[in-house]
Amino acid sequence: MRLEGSVHDWTPEQRLLVFPNVNGRVVQYMNFTRGVWKPLLKKAGLACRKYHSTRHSYASWMLDGRADVRYVQAQLGHSSIEMTVGIYGHLMPDAHEHHVAALDRIIRA
Repeated sequence: MRLEGSVHDWTPEQRLLVFPNVNGRVVQYMNFTRGVWKPLLKKAGLACRKYHSTRHSYASWMLDGRADVRYVQAQLGHSSIEMTVGIYGHLMPDAHEHHVAALDRIIRA
């Protein structure tokens, strides 16, 4: 991005974009899926899937790794914690068992 930005004289904000268009602006979703996402899947030998599925994978992996649900909510831009838990709560049935186990160890000590 540093090289591309210097060639096109982009602003610092434009240089922060992950997938800018040729004008240094946010790429439109359809152009991204046609020009980047689908060719990437094909080259990797992966079945076609919607790009939006990466969002769900990210959230699922974070929660499976015991990330704080408030952090995941902020990362996804959900307006409320209820929204995040409503969508991904089924992935966290034992999310707090390690806290309970720690409390048990303290009480028994």
